[in-house]
Amino acid sequence: MKTLDDREQLGLLHTKMGALYQLTFNDVSSAVYRYRQALLCFEHVEAERRLARACLTLSRVLLSDKDSVEIWKTYYRRGLDYAEIYRDSVCFVEALNQYVYYLYFIEKDYSESIRISKYALKTYSKYCSFNYYCDFLSLSSASYARLGNLDSAKILVEKFPHGNPVSEMMWHKVKAVLAECSQDWESAYMHSKISQSKRDSINNIGNAVNLQERERYLDIRYQNLLQQYEKRGYQVVILIVVSILTVLCSMAVVMLARYRHLRLGVRRVLDSARQKHGVELNDVNDTENLEILSKHLDKLAGRDSTFEKSAETMQIIKKQIVFIDSILDNYYTYCNGDKFRACVEDVIEANFPKKGIKKEMIKIAEVLYPGFLEHLRDKYGLSETDSYYISLLLCGFSNRTQQVLTRTKIESISVARSKVAAKTGKSTMLSKLILLELEDYASNLNADTGINS
Repeated sequence: MKTLDDREQLGLLHTKMGALYQLTFNDVSSAVYRYRQALLCFEHVEAERRLARACLTLSRVLLSDKDSVEIWKTYYRRGLDYAEIYRDSVCFVEALNQYVYYLYFIEKDYSESIRISKYALKTYSKYCSFNYYCDFLSLSSASYARLGNLDSAKILVEKFPHGNPVSEMMWHKVKAVLAECSQDWESAYMHSKISQSKRDSINNIGNAVNLQERERYLDIRYQNLLQQYEKRGYQVVILIVVSILTVLCSMAVVMLARYRHLRLGVRRVLDSARQKHGVELNDVNDTENLEILSKHLDKLAGRDSTFEKSAETMQIIKKQIVFIDSILDNYYTYCNGDKFRACVEDVIEANFPKKGIKKEMIKIAEVLYPGFLEHLRDKYGLSETDSYYISLLLCGFSNRTQQVLTRTKIESISVARSKVAAKTGKSTMLSKLILLELEDYASNLNADTGINS
């Protein structure tokens, strides 16, 4: 069973608190605050599959306020994008339900409201919960009544279920609309009063739940989590510093040992060169001797030396990339220390400036996998930006490291990856597609050169 991150658990708590405020009509502003906090928590831990529902629950509360329609559109579009990425049918139903509300209450487009409601009930019937079913039915019947088609409105009202106080409140509200459109003012007034009394009853239940006590508990829980994160942050920063110092010391020791070994080796080679090949050397100046010896060895070694150096260079580059990935991954998570963060940001900007990051990543990928990016560009007609996102994966960078290097959020990177994968015409994730293409490319390369894999 997967253990949830502390921030993800906190996001779920915020979501439940927001739902209590929303369902009991207790405090809309508090519901908005809780849903915003939930969204921030999920974004912090990259819980992408929860972002669609988090954006749409927030947008639903915003839709009830006509002054917040533009803000509603922002979160609505984000939620719809995430729902499309993860093919979340339940979130699609929620998005359609909000759109019908928007058409009915804001745009007054009753014909389109009826069309979308019918489409939702027909296409996503198995994903429509009791509340969604009541919403679509009530808005459809009210739309028919506004258009003057009272017979169709009455037929839908007769199908209306009575399962809880909310559905009964909605039923009386629709009946009030029908009576108003029929100019039966007495019935319209009666149903409006009953609907309002049902709403007041639900509101009183919310007041009796004592949400303030739950608020205090949540605040205490949040403060405890913040203290835990601060302690973890300090520990990890210390660990990173100690690790870097240990690596530097180890490198210094290794370099010193290799230098001494090289000195002995150079002296032996100098003596051998003097005796076997008649190379004229300077007995005093070691630097001059090394230059002479280097030219002599180039003639003896030939292409084999070039290949060995190339392989060694590849290993060094891969080790550097792994080291960079580890540092940036930890920097993304534990960057609370202002001084530490500023130093690392300077290092990132110096080595991977934002303006030249695309060409830099593509160059590294071409060194690691010669000819592979060109092969993909010829095969699928990919652009430089497409090659850039493929290069980030070829380098083996984690999602957090990629966010630091690209200066963008993971959702933007995910959308970009999806677009690249779509260009290939295959329904596979980009990371898996690259592995398959790389295996195929290596097999073809080996077949052309006569090497058995």
